[in-house]
This record gives sequence, structure tokens and C-alpha cells, in this order.
Amino acid sequence: MTQTHSPQQRVDAWLGSLESALATGDVAAAADLFAPESYWRDLVSFTWKC
Repeated sequence: MTQTHSPQQRVDAWLGSLESALATGDVAAAADLFAPESYWRDLVSFTWKC
């Protein structure tokens, strides 16, 4: 049986994985969370300051 996760659960899991990789200094694990080809708008979500 396939378990379905809500969009919020998927985002929470991804952010948890990113937090863990950054906290341990695991650059490879952090990089693996991103698509090989990405765009400036992807970076803005992490660097935008209002």
C-alpha cells in the first residue's frame, strides 16, 4: 500500500533533511536535496530578505 503525504508533510520532511545536513556540515547530503539544474528563483526562497 502506498502512503500518501500531504504537501505540508513533504515540505516538513525536506526542510528537516536540509536542516540535518547543514547542522552536521554534510555538504553532499544538502546538495542532493536540490535538482541538478535549478534557477535563481530557487535561491531567492532561501536568501530573500524583506
